[in-house]
Amino acid sequence: MVVLEEAAQAQQVVDALRQGVRLAAVAQQIDSPYRVLTPLKRVGPRNSGQWAPITFEQLVKEVVNGGNLFGEGNVEGLAALRDLKTPIDPQQPGLGPRVNQVAVLSSVNDGRENFARRFFQQAYGTLNFIGHGSYCGGSYRSGSGALFGDMKSMPHCKPDFANAEFVLFVGTAPGQAGNPFKRQGTLVAKARTQGKLSYVVVDPVLTHADNLASGDRGRWLPIQPGTDGAMAMAIIRWLFENDRIDHHFLGFPNAELARQNGEPSFSNATHLVVVEPKHPRERRFLRASDLGFEIAEEQRYKDGDAFVCLDAAGQPVLHQQAKGACQLLVNGKLQVGGQEIRVKSALKLLQEEALRLEQAAYAEACGIPAETLAALAQAPGPNTQTVRLVVGYAAGGPVDAAARLFAPALSRELGQPVIVENRPGAGGAMGGDAVAKSQPNGLLLFFAASPTMTISPHILKAMPFDTAKDVTPVAPILSYANVLVVNKDQPFKTVPELVAHARANPGKVAYGSAGMGASNHLSGELFAVRTGTQLTHVPYKGNAPAMTDVIGGQINMMFDIIGSARNYIAAGRVRPVAVTSRERNASLPDVPTMREAGIADYDVGGWYGLYGPAKLPADIVTRLNEATRKALAGDELKNKLIEQGYDLWTGSPQVLAERAARELALWATVTKGIQVQ
Repeated sequence: MVVLEEAAQAQQVVDALRQGVRLAAVAQQIDSPYRVLTPLKRVGPRNSGQWAPITFEQLVKEVVNGGNLFGEGNVEGLAALRDLKTPIDPQQPGLGPRVNQVAVLSSVNDGRENFARRFFQQAYGTLNFIGHGSYCGGSYRSGSGALFGDMKSMPHCKPDFANAEFVLFVGTAPGQAGNPFKRQGTLVAKARTQGKLSYVVVDPVLTHADNLASGDRGRWLPIQPGTDGAMAMAIIRWLFENDRIDHHFLGFPNAELARQNGEPSFSNATHLVVVEPKHPRERRFLRASDLGFEIAEEQRYKDGDAFVCLDAAGQPVLHQQAKGACQLLVNGKLQVGGQEIRVKSALKLLQEEALRLEQAAYAEACGIPAETLAALAQAPGPNTQTVRLVVGYAAGGPVDAAARLFAPALSRELGQPVIVENRPGAGGAMGGDAVAKSQPNGLLLFFAASPTMTISPHILKAMPFDTAKDVTPVAPILSYANVLVVNKDQPFKTVPELVAHARANPGKVAYGSAGMGASNHLSGELFAVRTGTQLTHVPYKGNAPAMTDVIGGQINMMFDIIGSARNYIAAGRVRPVAVTSRERNASLPDVPTMREAGIADYDVGGWYGLYGPAKLPADIVTRLNEATRKALAGDELKNKLIEQGYDLWTGSPQVLAERAARELALWATVTKGIQVQ
């Protein structure tokens, strides 16, 4: 009895939690900025997107009384439809009286459902009160019911989690993609841990769909509310541009033909649409009756009136009589009713609409970067699981910018989508830790900056992963040098003059950096060690404010990335003294190196490299290394990186490992006494 009581109490807790989640979702809608508070009425043709606000009084009047509401003929209102005696179909008495033609959708039980049921089912008289709406998949259930030919029970079309490789969930969590939720959740968990499933959940807010236990198999993608259409059109545009549409599936216009060719269902992609301006059937499907076939009047433009396609020879054929695949992208003219009219296939119209806007416009509308949209378009294809390129810094910084330039080129070479994912924290170490703890399958990679791999291990109080043991070097990507710049009014113009001034004024020469432990901080520390000078370090929250104070004279100098400092140098706002690389930089050919300026053994530069988790199989490492080399060899990427002040750095995984080890040892000496929480 005690066990039963405890079980019952546990179930009550579960039920309460479930109800609490639903109530929270309802309460959230009350003050949602996207809640519709004014009735809208269509004032143009269907699908025209033309709407106008009306009063609630007009809404009630038109819904109850009906009339020629849209300029398309009479629409019966609730008053006329409340016929409790006349059967809907005398041959099918089970359908009941005409009043049952009124269906009420209750999207969520917000406390008024009992009242609504009493009114519509008892006072008004319809039996069709449906407890599902768009909020919980009403349209999805209706579509599934139509697909399966069972509109009464509306069976769900559910993902085949056991065999699916990629699923895109839009506005729903994977475990909620069909009842029963508990079973669906179990199937998802098994598929992403034991199977090959990976998925993306598209939702404006982070939901329970983000699962850290299987983080490399599922991810959350934020989107601007109400812009799913922009995302979908961006994906469709990419599919057309890259000829990734499924010609085989789309070409079969009827179910029998599709079945004979191994497809589970047919498509209306080949069905022709009238596009002749001012034609009575403009923007509607061309039907058999339009071509002069005898169709009973009651069947005209209904299921018995076949659609029209063009066969492989370019001849019109009724869709259910087609014997082979029909033409997909039709744009031409046909003789219809003694008149030559222009027609296009449904797929051609979709193509034109998708190409109407550029990817950048779709990206701006939905708030998803264009490269991410392209990756989503590629994800459903065979052997195209998404590669996630982790950046350990926030979006918008130099590391993130370089990664976003590199990702599309790597994607092209791999033939897989590559998505940049920012996981900032601990000087980039949080991103590296996520990769170190991931499965060694090549789908989660670290776009590592040299300070994370060679400096952070010495200065972080709690470094989350071992940069020498917990990750696998894959490929060097690029390198960069710093340039020592000074305030233009300083008395020193060369390195020897600077050293002499610093020695004569110990502790009075101040240099800025992007923060404690940043590469330009340690460049200054190494300069002091190599020259035997005492400098004062002034840490800032980023390079930009440090440069501002160099220009203003608040501090004397700083080391900065050449790409960032170049414009200030060209404008004469700061004076370059030396570059930190072994060779002179092509964008600053007149500026000497530190070695040329008399400081031996000063070769300091940063780099970015590609890493995977430990025990990454050798064949995956080889494939990724080769793809990286090819990506960097492309002129477009190469030119963009050079414009940013970077030098391309290619080589084997061993080249990356050796440089990282060498600099890890170098900074061990320089960083003594420096520690960051």
